[in-house]
Amino acid sequence: MEKPSMMQEVVNNNDWPAFPADPILANAYVPLQRYERLFSPAQALLQGSLFQELVLPYRNSVNSGDLKDCLLADLQAVCFAAHDLALFLNTHAYNAEALKYYRELIEARAELVEAYEREFGPLTAQDAAFTSTERWDWVDEPWPWQKG
Repeated sequence: MEKPSMMQEVVNNNDWPAFPADPILANAYVPLQRYERLFSPAQALLQGSLFQELVLPYRNSVNSGDLKDCLLADLQAVCFAAHDLALFLNTHAYNAEALKYYRELIEARAELVEAYEREFGPLTAQDAAFTSTERWDWVDEPWPWQKG
């Protein structure tokens, strides 16, 4: 594995300034995102981001909804958090803490999918292809999303 460049090390260690020292008026600046203040997967799904600093309420409105307490909601939350973290890792590839958390989320996803399918059957049509060797059983009632 190649050694990270000095810029990559600075970016991944949160050692950069949010803006240039002397910003020029009317120039656009995009501050680099930091790996700090994460929501839980369930709260991230409700807020629309895993990263608290990226949540900007529209006209002071706050999503105070609650996820249904079920396997499918837990699975959605973990998948959302993993996807959001993957986007972060696209620009912070050497952030070991973020990569470790991403792997934990992927493991949690696999456990949730296994638990869901054990209780309710295949989650997707691709998974249904392996449930029966005799016939295509994806079309059996009720549909998987109606079971949970």
